[in-house]
Amino acid sequence: MSTRPTLTREDWIQAAQRILIKGGIDSVRVDNLAKELNITRGSFYYHFKSREELLQSLLTDWRARATENIIQQLGSTQYSPKERLQHLLGLPFRGSAAREAAAFEIGIRGWARRDP
Repeated sequence: MSTRPTLTREDWIQAAQRILIKGGIDSVRVDNLAKELNITRGSFYYHFKSREELLQSLLTDWRARATENIIQQLGSTQYSPKERLQHLLGLPFRGSAAREAAAFEIGIRGWARRDP
């Protein structure tokens, strides 16, 4: 009986994000992800049909967290437009989550320079 936790689609996406930050888009490979997660490649193919599907999911996750969630959060506040802009401009300086988000953004931008 295995005590290894069952991985989710989100686990694979988060691992892809970590690898993108560390090594760029060329490092986001099924073998590297499986090694990062200490699991066989079969789990990957249970959740994704291909690397391309994973990459699209990675972009969708980034888009949701980097734009849509922030727009929703700021839209639900009582801040004035000026205060919303000040809050938005201060986001990159707010702790480890902000540093991780910035590193992910840099990884995405590096990827975008090579892939339309």
